[in-house]
Amino acid sequence: MMKKLLFWTLCVAVISFTGCDPEDDRSNGISLPEVSDAEFAKNFGAEVQRDFIGQVVDVNNEPVVAATVKIGTASVQTDANGVFIVNGASVYEKFAHVTATKAGYISGSRSLVPTTGKNNIKIMLLAATPVQTIASGATAAVDLPNGTKVVFDGAFTDESGNAYSGNVNVSVFHLESSNENLGSLMPGMLYAKNESGQPVGLETFGMLHVELRGSGGQKLQIATGHLAQMTMPIDNTQLATAPATIPLWHFDEANGYWKQEGLAIRQGGKYVGNVSHFSWWNCDAPFPTYKLTVIATGINGLPLRNIGVVL
Repeated sequence: MMKKLLFWTLCVAVISFTGCDPEDDRSNGISLPEVSDAEFAKNFGAEVQRDFIGQVVDVNNEPVVAATVKIGTASVQTDANGVFIVNGASVYEKFAHVTATKAGYISGSRSLVPTTGKNNIKIMLLAATPVQTIASGATAAVDLPNGTKVVFDGAFTDESGNAYSGNVNVSVFHLESSNENLGSLMPGMLYAKNESGQPVGLETFGMLHVELRGSGGQKLQIATGHLAQMTMPIDNTQLATAPATIPLWHFDEANGYWKQEGLAIRQGGKYVGNVSHFSWWNCDAPFPTYKLTVIATGINGLPLRNIGVVL
């Protein structure tokens, strides 16, 4: 049996949660109390210590040397092969969030349900290469060859909330649902907190990462009260099943999961939606999560580690 490390395909199914009702009270017009991140984290169980080994690579599968990998309070650097080892990291028994950063790359991460053995991880980092430079104060569109588009109204701020004036370097990456490296390129895993504060699994119809930087290299954001419109092509394999409207989800880089915010509308073979900030955005159909336990054994009945389970 092939020992493929396909943990991201299993993670959502393994987390033990109560299935959520898609026809919840919020959808019926009843306002529900906001579920804080601290309250939501109670789904993850108690804090435990787990061991991790993994590799950080670029899009060509070449090792990224001296990338900083953080798991809980532990922080290490990748070696000459892009490999890292962290033993005894403090994580939740049902949720661990691993981040990888290096100058010149978009921050990468992986979320998973940690096991009591060695947890194997692969994170693929995207180069933070601008695809276009636009000017503040004017409407501008940034396009990719595949039809992906982001339209800005020209209002930007720095990370302190101060208005920014000048050139804006825009990095845009569209991650198709059919990309063979989806599990290594996407942040976290396909697991989210919906508008009602309930945990859900996700079926992605495509993801978009946008990074904005000023002329001095400083990070920028869309100004408060302003919106950008993003357009993403629907993968050909999903055109027959793509719904007319689909929830939008942004990735919470601090907590390691997706959060529902807004809707995208289907226009022909594309989804179009408005967003108020940028990191990763995801067009996803949510579904309830349930507990699934898989025990893989050899012909001698002994358990086998690191066996890929694909749903």
